[in-house]
Amino acid sequence: MNLSKEIASMYDDAVRIRQDLHRIPEIGFQLHDTQAYVLNELRQCAPDRLETPAVCGVKAVFFAKDAQKTIALRADMDGNIISLTIDEVYIFQKYLESHIVTLMVGGQKMPCICME
Repeated sequence: MNLSKEIASMYDDAVRIRQDLHRIPEIGFQLHDTQAYVLNELRQCAPDRLETPAVCGVKAVFFAKDAQKTIALRADMDGNIISLTIDEVYIFQKYLESHIVTLMVGGQKMPCICME
């Protein structure tokens, strides 16, 4: 098995998942849509165990036959609240062009317009 080719073949899915997650504007312990998305994606990988600890956590366990090592991965799923003035939006223009960003105004999703 060529592991490098197998990992490279997952690139498009990894990008899609990252972009999808950035379109779900949730913060703190109010991650119900994010949790549902992650659970759906993980179910497709057929984990040996799939659990939902804490309020909106996700825990997936995969057992490998005759494994010599154990790998643990932890990731945060919540977003950050930031406030930008119009001048700061221009400063972060390149960042916004290269990232999927969902803006929230008064609790409502707003389209992110990346200026060129």
